[in-house]
Amino acid sequence: MTMAKVIRASLKGYRRGERHPQAKLTDSQAEEVLDLSEAGVCYRVIAARFGVSKSCIAGICQFRRRHVTLYAP
Repeated sequence: MTMAKVIRASLKGYRRGERHPQAKLTDSQAEEVLDLSEAGVCYRVIAARFGVSKSCIAGICQFRRRHVTLYAP
């Protein structure tokens, strides 16, 4: 019996989170981005820390990107 690899996908079947081939950040880094944003750190500083664009950070913080539920109950 072989084990199937589980890949997180949206309802349309697109890969999500760090499993997406074009992902810039891991899921744990995306959580850290949200924590830093909630602590009041500006997007520019967070982007510089992770080496990504400010718009990438804004998309994560405004939930336009990373439609993965980061905080599971």
